[in-house]
Amino acid sequence: MTCPNRAARIGRNPAMENLRKILRVGTSGFFFPDWAKTFYRGIPRDMWLKYYISLFDSLELNTTFYAIPPAERIESIVRQLPQNFSLTIKAPRAITHDRPGCAQFEAVRRKFAGSILPARKSPAFDGLLFQFPVGFVRTPHNTDYVRRILDSFEGKKFLEFRHRSWRCDEVLSLLEEYGAGWVIPDVPDIPELTGPEPVSLGGEAYIRLHGRNRQNWYGDFGDRYDYLYSDGEIDWVIDLAKSLVGRGARKVFVFFNNCHGGKAAHNALKMLEKLGLYTPPSSLL
Repeated sequence: MTCPNRAARIGRNPAMENLRKILRVGTSGFFFPDWAKTFYRGIPRDMWLKYYISLFDSLELNTTFYAIPPAERIESIVRQLPQNFSLTIKAPRAITHDRPGCAQFEAVRRKFAGSILPARKSPAFDGLLFQFPVGFVRTPHNTDYVRRILDSFEGKKFLEFRHRSWRCDEVLSLLEEYGAGWVIPDVPDIPELTGPEPVSLGGEAYIRLHGRNRQNWYGDFGDRYDYLYSDGEIDWVIDLAKSLVGRGARKVFVFFNNCHGGKAAHNALKMLEKLGLYTPPSSLL
């Protein structure tokens, strides 16, 4: 299957080129078995990344959250990325969810640092994502743990706090102190969850769209990420991104994490279509 050329699709409109430099739209992960019959329909698995990067200029790599891969696997991915591509990498759950003691923390940190070294050497690398669970509530002890993370990892870091207690000026000041970014999550309207208030730190903003599946967010009978954003909701995402640009953001990451059944890819393509960046191929979804 021949992948369409993205530059040819969007043309050379200067306004569009500038918009493309500011907005980096993609998905949280690219390798999902259930995408084989939706987003990657008819495409061999060894071509999935090549097909993905023919459509998007950004990727949030999230397989690293579940297990730390060998450096060779990261190198294989990075080697395929085109010029001007943007890659962020999600930190392992052993750091953000298990939160080990000092000795174990350092062991995981070293292993992860070695794993992503090929990415750090690439011009595509735009930082690390640390996503904390809703049970990680703001306390002095947990704030000290966040500071440990900020001290321990080099380069740009983006932090996503699921619990609303972290949304305060003290935390934003802490992130600014370290040059770190605040992740804006779109989630169901549940009281304890952090809302999608527009926040831009250091000239960058980072939006993660998880879907609004309130019924299954804490349920046992469905996937919380099984959600398809409507056209109106995509318009809301675009307005949010534009408001962040208006607040001075020079780069806005937008990653769809409603990954169930390829819905993230479908919504990301729809957003780019609405922005006039290109028209999605009719063969997709």
